[in-house]
Amino acid sequence: MPRVEQEFGCPLWVAHRADLQTALLKAARKAGIDVRTGNHVDVVDFGSSGTADTYPVRQPQYKVNQGDWLQADVIICADGIKSHIRRDMMNIHGQIDQGTYFAISSILACI
Repeated sequence: MPRVEQEFGCPLWVAHRADLQTALLKAARKAGIDVRTGNHVDVVDFGSSGTADTYPVRQPQYKVNQGDWLQADVIICADGIKSHIRRDMMNIHGQIDQGTYFAISSILACI
C-alpha cells in the first residue's frame, strides 16, 4: 500500500487486534503503569458535579466487580458497543449515546 504512505506520509500497518493489545499492555507495564485487566467496571464517578461545564472537582474513581472503589488518573473502559460507561459520560454532556452495531469492526490508528 505505497499510496497510503505517499498520500499521508506514513506507512499503513495491519495488526491483529490481540497482537496490538498485547504490545500495548507490555509497553505500559514496562513503563511502570499499573494496568488492571479482567475486571468488570460497574460505575465510573467522573469526578464532576454532573454537568458538562464543570471541571472535575475530585479525582475520577471507578467501582469494579461490585466491590471496591478505585482511583486513577486515566480510566479506559473498553466495554464495546453497549457501553454503559459511554452512555453515562455522554449523558453528563447532554448527549444521547447512539452507538450502532454494523456486524463489522475496524480500528484505524496512526501512531
